[in-house]
Order: sequence, then C-alpha cells, then structure tokens
Amino acid sequence: MLIDRSVLSVIDNTGVKKVRIIKVLRNKRYASLGDKVLCSVTKRDHTSKFKKSDLVLVLITTIKYNTVSSEGAGVYSRSSMNTCILIDRLKGSVLGSKILYPVSLGCSNDRVKSLAPFVY
Repeated sequence: MLIDRSVLSVIDNTGVKKVRIIKVLRNKRYASLGDKVLCSVTKRDHTSKFKKSDLVLVLITTIKYNTVSSEGAGVYSRSSMNTCILIDRLKGSVLGSKILYPVSLGCSNDRVKSLAPFVY
C-alpha cells in the first residue's frame, strides 16, 4: 500500500536510483504490486539520460507489506524495500535492458519476469 510522496528504489539499469510517487493511476488511493504509477526522479546516476525532477512512469515490482501469493492461501511474500522499474509512457515497454534485483510473482508483466534474475 503505497500512497503519494512514497519513495521507491529503482532496480533496473537506467541510471535512476530513487523516485517519489506523484500520482497513483486509475483513480486509486493506494498503489500495490504490479500497478503503474507516475513518479518524479529524486536521485540519479551522473551518466543517466534522466534529469532530477523528470516525470517518469514506473511499474511497482516489490513492496514492503505482506502480499498474498497466487500459489495458495496463507502464502505471503514480503520484501525489504519498495522497488520499481521504469517503463515507456507510450508503448508500456521496459526502458532498462537489465533488472538487478529479484521481483515478486505478482508483477503481471512477462517481459519483467524474463529480465529479472529471480522471481519469488
């Protein structure tokens, strides 16, 4: 359950390190696993093509809160940090060519699952 002004870590190789949630899309109050969110860049690598305060669209891949897995009742997954990856606004495709950390099974995009080193 992520709301506006929550900070997310970016786990792909686009050069962006941290983003802050500006707006949860689809008129929802909370964003959860697999949702698309509009964010602004707060911290970046000096080689990144994105500047600070650029607006980007991200896909949430893991959250700190317990989420029920689709494998069965009573199976929970929990991460140590809130993470996301950058996606293209028009096409909806992943901008990075590599994902550096594991992603949760509830992430609905198959392209994300194929780029991740581990899916739990």
